[in-house]
Amino acid sequence: MVRFGGCILLAAACVQGSSAAYSVYTASLSQLGSSGVTGEVTIFVTGNDMLGVGSATALDFNLLANSSGGSNCTAKNGCGAHVHSGTACDDAASQGGHYFAAGGSDPWAPIGYGKTSSTGAATFSFAVRGSLTSIENKPFVVHNNAGGRVACGLLSKVAAPSVKSAYLAPLSGSGVTGEVAVYTTVGKVIVAGHSNGLEPNLKDSTSGGSSCTAKNGCGAHVHSGTSCDTAVTQGGHYYKGNSDPWATVRYSSTTSLGHGDFIFSVADSATDVTLKPFIVHNNAGGRVACGILCDDGMCPQNVGAKAKVFAASLTPLGSSGVTGEVSIFVGSAGLLGVGSATGLEGSLLASASGGKNCTAKNACGAHVHSGTACTDASTQGGHFTAAGETDGWATIGYHGTTAAGAATFSFSLTTPATTIANKPFVVHNNAGSRVACGLLSEVAGTTLTSAKLTALSDSGAVGEVKVYTTAEKVIVAGHTNGLEASLKDSSHSGTSCTAKNGCGAHVHSGSACSTSALQGGHYYKGTSDPWSTKRYTSTSSAGHADFIFSVTDNATDVMSKPFIVHNNAGARVACGILSKDTGSGNTTGSNEGVCFMWTQHGVDVVTKQNKTVEYEQPQVNGKVTPKVEKQFRSSKYLETAIKAKMITSFSCRAQGSVVSRASSLHTVWVSLAAAALALVL
Repeated sequence: MVRFGGCILLAAACVQGSSAAYSVYTASLSQLGSSGVTGEVTIFVTGNDMLGVGSATALDFNLLANSSGGSNCTAKNGCGAHVHSGTACDDAASQGGHYFAAGGSDPWAPIGYGKTSSTGAATFSFAVRGSLTSIENKPFVVHNNAGGRVACGLLSKVAAPSVKSAYLAPLSGSGVTGEVAVYTTVGKVIVAGHSNGLEPNLKDSTSGGSSCTAKNGCGAHVHSGTSCDTAVTQGGHYYKGNSDPWATVRYSSTTSLGHGDFIFSVADSATDVTLKPFIVHNNAGGRVACGILCDDGMCPQNVGAKAKVFAASLTPLGSSGVTGEVSIFVGSAGLLGVGSATGLEGSLLASASGGKNCTAKNACGAHVHSGTACTDASTQGGHFTAAGETDGWATIGYHGTTAAGAATFSFSLTTPATTIANKPFVVHNNAGSRVACGLLSEVAGTTLTSAKLTALSDSGAVGEVKVYTTAEKVIVAGHTNGLEASLKDSSHSGTSCTAKNGCGAHVHSGSACSTSALQGGHYYKGTSDPWSTKRYTSTSSAGHADFIFSVTDNATDVMSKPFIVHNNAGARVACGILSKDTGSGNTTGSNEGVCFMWTQHGVDVVTKQNKTVEYEQPQVNGKVTPKVEKQFRSSKYLETAIKAKMITSFSCRAQGSVVSRASSLHTVWVSLAAAALALVL
């Protein structure tokens, strides 16, 4: 599993606690001696990691490696393709041996091409983590079947490479996420990326398996459309030649946790991929993830799932005496909710949790209804679903009550029926009767923070989280991929998640994700730790977990705090720094007096991209107008501008007082982003 500091190749996506930006290196491979072998290679580098793809011609014919079911490439370095440690291609001495850190294990030994065609052509791709990456002017060497060196070229860094990138978001509730970077040259599209949440343990024929045989099975392709909304707007494969070069392009395997890496090149003149959808397919060929390609992920389509928060106070129906509350996050894919109720029957335990209660229709249910008022069953309506949709509410509710009749509930529902403003939220008792109701309303001036969760210590766990705070409550909704598969805690009649912090998902008290010390412990201000029992309660067979819960504590100033996800054993496996969420549609505070300090480079870029209308003729050190400010509401826009050195500093004013000012690129982003973005954005 290859990870890139938790932020694969995407310069604009890497924030505090992430890795450095990528670089692209290429080499033309010339024959050594009279071998006749030529080729080319492209390598993406970030941090201590590399993803490479290349090709060679005039090799030995009809080879099939032992690892692919053949009997070739068994010699030392047989069919290899490696970065070497030398300084030239003149001879073996100047080429040197494989390039890796002294005392470390050789990551290049198993890397190479797995077969050749009847004319001796081969392609290869590789992922190398934790090796030396200062590869400029290093030789790249291709070996033949016997292990002899037959082609070589010196790697050079590509100046200002044409790279587009995208976050990949789930389609149709698939749970599949990922990232991709696309580097284009004249006549070639080179792709590097990964996805999480795929089916586990897939292997195609090149990996000795039988998966990925369906049309588009395991595919990863640039499409011809304009958005990710529907199959029609996504379009088909994007190419301009006579035959479809994407038909055979795919990830070749997935891990036991459903993680797939992919890197490949496609020869075609359709290299104008900006604003094109990038689609990942599952084993059956279904479209499961999509993102829009653009400069450093900067396009509005990739801002991320826009979330709004709705809440309701629940009051008794009839003389039930039941009261409660509910909060619901509304995103592009559905609803995440959490709530509580009191005055219910005491000591219930649902059959799903090993008890005998909550078996009647709608028993112990907690649902959004389709009506317009709480007056009676008629005005409340039935469960709120889209036309033709299977009722996802039927299984949602609380799983037990305390001796005093208190209950909590949470839910994650994939549904297109998300227009829940002024809809009734209804709680049912053990017999299925409606006992409490409240009308949902959007929370104005929502304090909503969010974070991308990236892997800690190469765990492979990634995800997202949104945190909504009130005066004394922290409400959390999110998901993680790459966890252990098929976990179940006691609420699901399982035995997982019993270790300290096992399956935990918590706000921590620190300031960064880089070390445990900087992450800190659980963040709370009361006398007891309210996070100690908060966790995801199960994972899917692909290692996906959703979590939503609320914590009662007055430590609600979570901006700039790390959010940590733990594995089954309680170890910290993913982290992200909470910052102002810009997709809620609710902004607070004053942005009066905000100023970005444009560089001349920034002005030139904006002018070249014909953005002068959007950014209102930016000038060096020019003040940002309200229209420009709107363009930068997403932190991705701001971060991209800073990292691309379009902006060198800014000052922020809120209600007339200066909040922060900086002139250093890194100081602006690392030190001020969390505090300043809360006011700027």
